[in-house]
Amino acid sequence: MARGGSGKKKQVKVKGKKARQKAKLDRHWGQHVDEDEIKAAKYRKGRSRLGKASGKQRSNGGGSREGSASENKKPYVKDATSSDSDGLTGSDSDSDMELSSSNNDVGGALDSLLSSIGGKGGKTSKKKSRPIRNEVNSDVDDEDSEQGDEEDQYMMDQDGHNEEDEDESGIDDESSDDDKDENVDSDDEGGDASRGEDGYAQHFNKSPLPEAEEALAKAIAPLHKLRKVPCGTSHTDSSLDVMLSGSVLDRLKSDDTSGYNSSSAAQVFADVSDSHYAGVRKVLTKNWRRVNRKAVRRNVDGGDDDNKDGLKSEPGKGGKRRFTALQSTLYPSLSSYADIQITAESRENRNDIGDLLALHILNHVLTSRGRVQKHNRRMKELREREEAAEEAGEAAGQGMADEADEERWRDQGYTRPKVLVLLPTRGTAVTFVQRMLSIMGESADIGHFDRFEAEYSAGIVQDDDEDGDASNQRRKAVLASKGEDWNELFGEEANDDDDFKIGMSLTPNAARRSKTKGAKAKASDVSGGVSVKLYSDFYRSDIILASPLALKMATSGDEENDGDVDFLSSIEVCMVLNADVLLMQNWDHVGSCLEALNHQPTKSNDTDFSRVRNYLLAGQAAYWKQLIFVSRIADPYIMSTFKHHAKSVAGRLKIRRKVPADEATICDVLVRVRQVFQRVPCDIQTQGDDRLKYFKEKVLPQIVRLNQKHTLIYVPSYFDFVALRNMLMKNESTSYNFVSVTEYSRGSEVTRGRARFVQGRKAIMLYTGRSHYFMRHNIKGARHLILFGLPEHAEFYPGLMNMLMEGPSGDSDVEVEAPSSCLALFTKYDAHALERIVGTKHCAKMIQGEKNTFLFCS
Repeated sequence: MARGGSGKKKQVKVKGKKARQKAKLDRHWGQHVDEDEIKAAKYRKGRSRLGKASGKQRSNGGGSREGSASENKKPYVKDATSSDSDGLTGSDSDSDMELSSSNNDVGGALDSLLSSIGGKGGKTSKKKSRPIRNEVNSDVDDEDSEQGDEEDQYMMDQDGHNEEDEDESGIDDESSDDDKDENVDSDDEGGDASRGEDGYAQHFNKSPLPEAEEALAKAIAPLHKLRKVPCGTSHTDSSLDVMLSGSVLDRLKSDDTSGYNSSSAAQVFADVSDSHYAGVRKVLTKNWRRVNRKAVRRNVDGGDDDNKDGLKSEPGKGGKRRFTALQSTLYPSLSSYADIQITAESRENRNDIGDLLALHILNHVLTSRGRVQKHNRRMKELREREEAAEEAGEAAGQGMADEADEERWRDQGYTRPKVLVLLPTRGTAVTFVQRMLSIMGESADIGHFDRFEAEYSAGIVQDDDEDGDASNQRRKAVLASKGEDWNELFGEEANDDDDFKIGMSLTPNAARRSKTKGAKAKASDVSGGVSVKLYSDFYRSDIILASPLALKMATSGDEENDGDVDFLSSIEVCMVLNADVLLMQNWDHVGSCLEALNHQPTKSNDTDFSRVRNYLLAGQAAYWKQLIFVSRIADPYIMSTFKHHAKSVAGRLKIRRKVPADEATICDVLVRVRQVFQRVPCDIQTQGDDRLKYFKEKVLPQIVRLNQKHTLIYVPSYFDFVALRNMLMKNESTSYNFVSVTEYSRGSEVTRGRARFVQGRKAIMLYTGRSHYFMRHNIKGARHLILFGLPEHAEFYPGLMNMLMEGPSGDSDVEVEAPSSCLALFTKYDAHALERIVGTKHCAKMIQGEKNTFLFCS
């Protein structure tokens, strides 16, 4: 029956969202539908809205002139001959405005009525008008202009499963649609024309690469040619060396106008950072200023000219910046999904880097999940419209299966996990999770957080009641002597377990549950935010945090595991954090985890292949994956692994730190001793054997001839330690005259060996680098130091040198040998470790010089 009839019975109000929608469809999609009557009803409702709005303005003192003009304004209605293709292709920009336009057919009228005349009992919608977004990429304008909403049970998640485990974060089904609209993240509603670049859309909407190997190599080669920033970056510390490729480098070249200098390069980095930041979801930006305030104030690694170049400040915020100098250099490539290698991390800037990485992966996950949700809703609307048209006996028109509309639904991968974060210990995982939660702030509704704190945080350390207890004071003194870095990783207040893996699922535009017990969630009690669930199943997770050891054990085929790696087939962002710590554990595990990424799945896993991106179907997922390495040191193993796995089509960025002579760690040596650096000629394939041969032929005979005692030999690599130990055992003069302290030694063996060495009963001690890294033993009694190889961590060099100050024990039977000596063996392939010890300039001379012996005196 047509609407508006006087004999119409009063309809019984149905409960439930689906029931209300079905009732509306039945009311408007009956057999006797009068299109002219529907248009007239819409026109009357529109005039009623305008009249009420103007009345409210007059009652609030809003100005009668505007109200009068609004009453006389007629809503725009499309011509009867207009096409319905816009509604079917997913462009809801017209329904997003307060005075929404409508198509002439019944579907357009219904769509407009549902969006602009919602509510209960004839109440008008309170949704504010929003300008239409003018996106940089026109292919996703219609996607980003749709409204967001919390996920319902009928919605399909990214891998095609019903999200039954996320229903607890939503509003009750009986709450009105208008209430939900008020709680939607503004990013899904559409932004204004000033919204910046969308790095997500620009990267993942690219066409697949050529499949032929020659054509593929030709297309990728220019993207991986690194170039230094033209004229340097005056806004960053002069010790930072920045090399990049891809779109950011093209932007720098395109801005190469007359008078190009380092100041203009700094301005380009600032402009691109601000433009990409404008595309970050507002649920994250509203907390970013608070999280990053201290970092911006300190501005670690900022150049001397950082505040003198006239860099554009953040608009409308009193000149306050969003990023530090280092962050503004990093963020353009980060948000463009370029591969990034940072070997300049320090205690001063690690929070700046960590917070920026957390912001990036949160924005990536929420953007991806929000787009999937919008496409789910749009596809459901189109499906219902086609079914209703078939029931009414009308032509369905353009639908989801149309070839022109098919590609826009490809918004996901084979499986749901998108981000993989490799971390060394549970303590570092807690730190990174806390970074993400602090950026989301009060908008996050976290599940199972108490369990996470109990399992990943360190246990409570109970001190003795008596402050003067000798053992307690000695224990604290020993821990303090090991350094702050060691205590943060392995101290009493840190969880150093390296076997862990945990999944996190994020649902954008979810309603936060009321904090009052027993209170029912209402629109006034909740606001659009993010539902975070810890300990989610890997196939239902968006972010996976794991140690390389645990992930390798989970993906390797054995009796307990079937070797399933399908959940890693669609990883889009992979982060390897604290790479220098992972290097001391077992770097082979990192390589094994990276090799397991982006393979074609062996099972279907309920995947909707019609929504899988084309580059995944073509087997080119590795070229769209972003790889991020963060380390305190530059090491050949780290750099070679990054070079092998970094294949992103967006280019690369490398940031390293040059070491001035006055900041080299050799300046921290306090003992007065002659330090000899001996370069060993070798080839890259035989450097270990050549080093051992030089020690056997040149160094060991002198030790035996002089009967030199109290000699500490530091061996960074365990493989070199095994070879050196076997060589000493075969030598008749030293087979019984040395002890070993390794990371695998028992506590009793370490204590017994140190006692014999300090007493002079054993002349030589072999001390491995990993043992010193994990235990930080203070070896007493050493008078002569031989570095079989340079330590990876530069601070170890002055620490080992200063052990010579201790000298032998006070036993009268021990002769004091003088003077002390130090010999360090290195090859040309140890340039990175040598640079951190002696400085960049000295390192270049020692590696490329004609002489092989170099002397430093302190």
